[in-house]
Amino acid sequence: MPKYEASVYKRYSRRFHAQFSKFGHDLKLAMSCLTSEEARDAYAEKTGWSSYDIRNAAIAFRRQMGLRKEFVWTYPHKLYLTKAIIEAKQEPAITFWQTTDMADAMSELMTHSVSYHSKIKAKDKKSAINRFNHWNSKVRCINTANALDEGFDIPNIKLGVEGAYTSTDRQYIQRLGRCLRRTSEDALAEFYVLYIKGTQEEKWLSERITNNGREIWMNENELMHHLHPKVNFKQK
Repeated sequence: MPKYEASVYKRYSRRFHAQFSKFGHDLKLAMSCLTSEEARDAYAEKTGWSSYDIRNAAIAFRRQMGLRKEFVWTYPHKLYLTKAIIEAKQEPAITFWQTTDMADAMSELMTHSVSYHSKIKAKDKKSAINRFNHWNSKVRCINTANALDEGFDIPNIKLGVEGAYTSTDRQYIQRLGRCLRRTSEDALAEFYVLYIKGTQEEKWLSERITNNGREIWMNENELMHHLHPKVNFKQK
């Protein structure tokens, strides 16, 4: 991540922790004070603060948490890395994002790809799936924003790219389940998770990796070598 973007993230992170510290870095407590008057009253009695000030602190905490998440979830360079992976692999692919804007941006960036998310009409979502699944279709990639996380199955997926990582175990497992399945008797699909080094994304990913020998950690330069082994890339 370039220096300027890194400084922006650090600023978001400092502001987040400044608000989080008011709740002793207790996420459950902070969220309870956001939604429950009883929790605010109990914390007010414990700290000597007013219930009003605690509510404002909880609102500020949620806002700063959202800004920090939005920064990593909408980092533009992830779009180009995703495009590079899909074009190099030349396999039917699904990409996963946390915002509809990023899913649509991916569809605009790549030819022969479609979006599928909650802001698209039901008939258009059905059309997108049918176009993706049709054996003679040129559509090779479907870009989603949570809409495919539950209750939807697309056969023969051989490639998945997660462009926005989260702390939600269930969501991660469901996304993996769409791709890491046997596509033939001797082939497995591939699943790429993009993250920004030195951010909360990296921490979430480190906590979830099982280290069973199937995961490979790569920086951007190593990824490019993996995708194009005959090309000499220089680390930026």
